[in-house]
Amino acid sequence: MALLGLLLLTLIYLRGAQGDTPNLVLFSVDDEIVSEAWQAAYYDTIQSSGISNPNGCKPPITWFTSKGPDRGDCDTALLAYSAGHELATHTVTHPELPGLSYDEITAEVAGQREWLIDCGIPAEAITGFRAPYYKTDDTVTQVLIDLGVQYDSSKADDSPTQQAYSTGSLWEVPAYTLPGGDRRSDPQPEDGMSVLERLQAAFESKRGSGAPVSILVHEPCKLSNRDDIVAFLSWAFAQDNTWGITYQQYISWLEAGAGDIASVLSNYTCGS
Repeated sequence: MALLGLLLLTLIYLRGAQGDTPNLVLFSVDDEIVSEAWQAAYYDTIQSSGISNPNGCKPPITWFTSKGPDRGDCDTALLAYSAGHELATHTVTHPELPGLSYDEITAEVAGQREWLIDCGIPAEAITGFRAPYYKTDDTVTQVLIDLGVQYDSSKADDSPTQQAYSTGSLWEVPAYTLPGGDRRSDPQPEDGMSVLERLQAAFESKRGSGAPVSILVHEPCKLSNRDDIVAFLSWAFAQDNTWGITYQQYISWLEAGAGDIASVLSNYTCGS
């Protein structure tokens, strides 16, 4: 698998040299999936930016959902899924997982997945996970493998152009930081840079590499820098060959050899 990963990365850089590699944006929302979050993240951010992918589809969001049984809303989850968004897991009660037992971690991860299934989301569509507070350890990793989770997105990136990678049993999609600071979620102005400038700097550092720009938020209804994020999306999607995709779609693109992204996305629902 390590050799396969190296070959995939080589292909990406070769395509990038030819100008064929897409610029990728991953937008994710953590915690409860409720109507207020849907309004704030999708309508007030994605829709209000006026962006579309080159194939005409609206860029989807990856929802790392938590607290489903107590605070989640099945109607909103189904609305997101029907619009081509990805529903992933983020535990039932949002605890710090390191230090919990194997069985306790399993209950947290599997319990949230079961809630999504009970809402009507197909089991095979729920493939991703992110740990609360990005805190993980070997026991968490083993639980994910044993539950058949496809990918985790809890670890920080090592470099701006680092790709997602596979250990053979589990993909890791880095929770990328932005230039100017080391906080991964809910970007704020840092080091004299606005949120817009930080996102643009991240885009330029990754341009042509196939490594995605990540926008990671919690409670989007309380997002204080939405205008900068909307401005970034409008700017980024005015650049050639920019695509907003889910984490699941990003892995599918890598597994397909990092070639024509439009053909990969043709296997997914096109949101409008």
